[in-house]
Amino acid sequence: DGTADSQFSVGAWVNHSSLEGVQAILTKSDATTADTKHEWLLISDNSGRIELQLYDDSQGGIILARYAKGNALSLSTWAFVVATYSGSGNVGGFTLFKNGLVASTPVNEELVYGVPPNTDTAGVYTAMADTPALVRLASVQGASAPAGFFNGKIAGGPCGPFFTHKKLTAGDVQGLYNYCRILLEPPSL
Repeated sequence: DGTADSQFSVGAWVNHSSLEGVQAILTKSDATTADTKHEWLLISDNSGRIELQLYDDSQGGIILARYAKGNALSLSTWAFVVATYSGSGNVGGFTLFKNGLVASTPVNEELVYGVPPNTDTAGVYTAMADTPALVRLASVQGASAPAGFFNGKIAGGPCGPFFTHKKLTAGDVQGLYNYCRILLEPPSL
């Protein structure tokens, strides 16, 4: 509502063909007008690091969490990425998971936390506002057209991308990983 955040989790099984450029996994953001409608983006950067960005358009603020290079994703390999947020209004509410395990929490140096250093992201973060922006898979709505296309595969069906209004526990994420790992990883001979 723009005054208080709610908890949520977002995730997907991804398999990169290329790590070039920022690639959207699942986003709710629209930059087509002067009145942008940003909420959240789950993306991978050009190093294969997963990042969750939350936007407060009314204040011009952003908070984010990102994998450190040691947790970057590999090419041509399925990975289960999940980002959870407690609704706290600060970076301490993030937890990122890779393949069912906590990639990091705010007290661990495996993640980089904070506001990006470029000037267009300066501002105060209070909370996201529910905007009419569409949730998009494998792209983000840019100023004139979709952009940031995901280069690779994103699993569908019962292992498809998800968003839930709940901060999943480590046990929840591990259970989802174990279920879909069997479906996505080829058996060893």
